[in-house]
Amino acid sequence: MYLFKICFMSLLAAMFINRYKIVWKNLDAYRRFIIIKLKNSVAYDRFIGGVTITFFPINLIMLPLSIPIILFRSKRASDILLKLQYVIMILLYCCLACIMIVPASPILLVKNYTNAIFIAMTNKRENYKGENIVQLISAIFLGPPVIVVSVVIDLLSLPNVLLRSSVNFEHKYQLSADRLNDA
Repeated sequence: MYLFKICFMSLLAAMFINRYKIVWKNLDAYRRFIIIKLKNSVAYDRFIGGVTITFFPINLIMLPLSIPIILFRSKRASDILLKLQYVIMILLYCCLACIMIVPASPILLVKNYTNAIFIAMTNKRENYKGENIVQLISAIFLGPPVIVVSVVIDLLSLPNVLLRSSVNFEHKYQLSADRLNDA
């Protein structure tokens, strides 16, 4: 009975320590989120905000446009410059995705064909005679168009992913870091 009480108290202490650790991580993430939010609200100037929030490779392209924006101090011009930066950033990401899909497409095709051949050779429960051959032929002929359509859909959805709302921005990355630490 004495050993049970000691083990039970140790278990309770471990549970409280674990809960404290989780709460502390959430508080730390919340504190960082507030700091980022405060920094962005203080650093953003509505008249020249498009100049102050430029991204590294894009700010070289936007440099000639920043001089008139600073001189005129126009909210509309600043907003247009900021939107133009996002358009250029999205186009750069789409170009990068197109470049990366070139070596990935043959790998996807080989994976598709390998899976279709493996399934055709090992599937013993056909719903009708010759089902494995029909599925193999359909995978061979429909594989490339499906890959092309999936790449087009990915490129069309990329701007939506890039311009997603920043609500819970810091918490999203905190959850990603927690998942990496758990692995």
